[in-house]
Order: sequence, then C-alpha cells, then structure tokens
Amino acid sequence: MALDNEFAYDDLSDVKSLPLKGFKLKMEVGRYYIYQADRFLYVSSHAQGTPASVYEDTEIDKHRFVQEHPGFLQKILKHKLRYESFQAKTYLTSLYF
Repeated sequence: MALDNEFAYDDLSDVKSLPLKGFKLKMEVGRYYIYQADRFLYVSSHAQGTPASVYEDTEIDKHRFVQEHPGFLQKILKHKLRYESFQAKTYLTSLYF
C-alpha cells in the first residue's frame, strides 16, 4: 500500500552500478557474483575473474549458501552490501526471506 506516493520497501539507496576495478571476486550465487570491496560487498551480474565458491541457481545450492554463510543475513540487514541492480538485491534477499 502506498501513502503519499511512497512504498514501504522501495529503498534503492544501496543500488548503483559500480566499476569492478579493485574488487575481489569472492563467490558466485545463482546468476550473480559477489565481490569484496574495501568496506562493503558488491553484488553484480558480471564476472571478472574466477570465484572461490560457486552456488548454482538450484534450491539445493541456495539452501547450501544460506547454511554456509549465516552471517550474510546480518550484512544484508546492516546495509553492508551494494547491488548493481534492483533485481540483484531482490534475488539475494529472497534467499533469506
């Protein structure tokens, strides 16, 4: 429901396309790649390098990712992630919610 043309869950402050230069590719989750930057993690649909961990876009691998990275939810909640697109944000947060 919208009040005064504002929706409850449309926060896009952490969605911005960034250059991958200087970022270290950590893992692939489904169709997205997670990079380590200085102060945050960055989620992109582009690969630059070879990820150390790969989680396919299957229910089993999604569940494995959540089990192997329980601290990732805290990073999402504390806004320690940046996303290339709203689709990337939606995909990654849907693994936990």
